[in-house]
Amino acid sequence: MLRYLAKNELQPPYVLIAHSYGGTMGREFLQQRPDAVAGMILVETGQETALDPKVEEDQYRRQILGSKPLSVIRGNIMIEKTAQLNARLQACENETQRSELKKSPEYVLIQGSNKEDERLKKKQLALSRNSRYIHIPDCGHGVIRDRPDVVAAEVHWVMEEARNFAQVEEDSRDSLARYGLLHRIFAKFKPVR
Repeated sequence: MLRYLAKNELQPPYVLIAHSYGGTMGREFLQQRPDAVAGMILVETGQETALDPKVEEDQYRRQILGSKPLSVIRGNIMIEKTAQLNARLQACENETQRSELKKSPEYVLIQGSNKEDERLKKKQLALSRNSRYIHIPDCGHGVIRDRPDVVAAEVHWVMEEARNFAQVEEDSRDSLARYGLLHRIFAKFKPVR
């Protein structure tokens, strides 16, 4: 990706949008060039395990994005299986049958998968102090294809937040420069006693 950006003279800062396994690529880029990233949108990422666990935990610990914006979008990877199970639950003739179905390995596995998927997605929020989580329960893994409106809204939010962040950073640098100048001026004046 770095070669492509350089070849096409695309200069930072970048807003990264990653889907599925692309989340690993985006996180690797973030690891190598954190100052070049203005914000991120992670769509249905987090379940992949290709990122070195030490790198991943270090990114969380350091909140590698700082206050740069991050949006984590979660679909419902088990939407079809959940719909099938719900249909079977509806078809049960009594509470005993429903209770038995809820104890079945298939039901327990699907419920556990949903909870683990949610945990992995929400864990990514720790990459930034300025993050938000969007869950689309009626959409599967193909969020970009099926709900481009949600992705576009999150890109807009990240772009606005990145613009605000850049302005705050610039204002902070200006304030620090002014403070430094004032400090040097006041240092020249010794109080008279």
